[in-house]
Amino acid sequence: NQYYLSQGIAVIHKKPIPIQIVSVDYPKRSAAVIKEAYFKQASTTDYNGVYKGKYLDFEAKETTNISSFPLRNFHAHQVEHMRACQKQGGICFTIVKFTKTNELFILPADLLF
Repeated sequence: NQYYLSQGIAVIHKKPIPIQIVSVDYPKRSAAVIKEAYFKQASTTDYNGVYKGKYLDFEAKETTNISSFPLRNFHAHQVEHMRACQKQGGICFTIVKFTKTNELFILPADLLF
């Protein structure tokens, strides 16, 4: 993300996950451990930003499968979010990493609709 910004290529940010922290164990300040937390709401995609004046919104997923990526790994609200962004002219896709082969692929969002 910093690389793309420093090179003037794009501005990309990792979206924070909206969680509600319920319980934290503080054995000492530098070693705080979250013991219980809940999602406040369903999250959309992992990253967003701007590339050449266009809104960019994308998901990052990985699988231990060797030759397939199950589309059930997408939640309906994620697909709907990408559809809505793309309908407004945004660029939407998913980066899929196959961890066993260390391969990366781009899955255009419109293949999910």
